[in-house]
Amino acid sequence: MNQEFIEKLRGHINKYDMNYHLVVMAPFGESSRYLGERHSLDYIFKITEEVLKESYFINPQSMFKLIADSLRVSPSALIIPQGHADADAILNLENHFGTTLPNIPIFHAMKNTGDYCNEDGSLKDSAMKKEKDKLVEFAYRNWLLTSVKPNPL
Repeated sequence: MNQEFIEKLRGHINKYDMNYHLVVMAPFGESSRYLGERHSLDYIFKITEEVLKESYFINPQSMFKLIADSLRVSPSALIIPQGHADADAILNLENHFGTTLPNIPIFHAMKNTGDYCNEDGSLKDSAMKKEKDKLVEFAYRNWLLTSVKPNPL
């Protein structure tokens, strides 16, 4: 546990009086497993701004230990975009957290890809990427509206 990181994060959230602290598992670049698909976080930033306005702090981290430490500081939700250890993301994160995760809403993009992806999260047909992305974005917006927005810090 990185106590200095935790205190800085806590201070930032308190200083700016944020109503929501969204922890994001940020994926790295592209992967052959995903047919070279780049996993963008742009939709997360855009939709979050539209839904929660200016009352949120979005905390993208790519290292499990920093994600685990972020979840120790008043988390509102965990966002697992496609491309970050999809199928085992929660199990891997719990290993770094040292126990089960806090009881918070979790958006797991891979579970919202419909018939466009295989069970491991890989895209079945690269020509269907736009349709898959639209489906994930729609699911993310609905999740924010129903699971996160009604429950400020």
